[in-house]
Amino acid sequence: MKKFITFCDRKNLTCIRGFLEKHLTDLVSNPVLRNQIIMAVDEVCSNAMIHANQCNGNELEIRFQNSSDKIIIEVIDKGRAFNFSGYKTPEIKNIITENRKNGLGMILIKKIMDTVEFKRRGERNICRMSKKLVIGN
Repeated sequence: MKKFITFCDRKNLTCIRGFLEKHLTDLVSNPVLRNQIIMAVDEVCSNAMIHANQCNGNELEIRFQNSSDKIIIEVIDKGRAFNFSGYKTPEIKNIITENRKNGLGMILIKKIMDTVEFKRRGERNICRMSKKLVIGN
C-alpha cells in the first residue's frame, strides 16, 4: 500500500494529482482512463477539503493499493461526515436550469469509479473507491 499525507488546503491538490499520476502510469496505460481516475479522486479530495474540513489544515490521507485486477483508493479525513446513503443524485437538467455551480462532483465520481463507499470509523471519514483493471487499459 502506498500513502500520501497532506493537509486540507486546495493548494495541495496538485501534489495529490502528482502522487496518483506516478502510481497509476504503470498500471493504467490508457491516458484517458488514468486521467478520469485522477479526476474522480481529485473531486473526492476537494469535497473533503472544502465541505468536510472548510480548508482548515486538517490532515488528509490518500491510500493507494492495487492487485492484478483492480485498484483501490481511499481518501481519509477527520472533518464532518458525508451521508452518502442519504445523498440524492441531482438531475443534470435541474443543475443547468438553476445555473448551479456545484452538484456534478458525485455524479462524476460514481460514473468513473466502479465502486464508491463512504464510512465513518471513529473520528475518521473514509471514502473507498475501486476501479477494475482490464488488460490493455
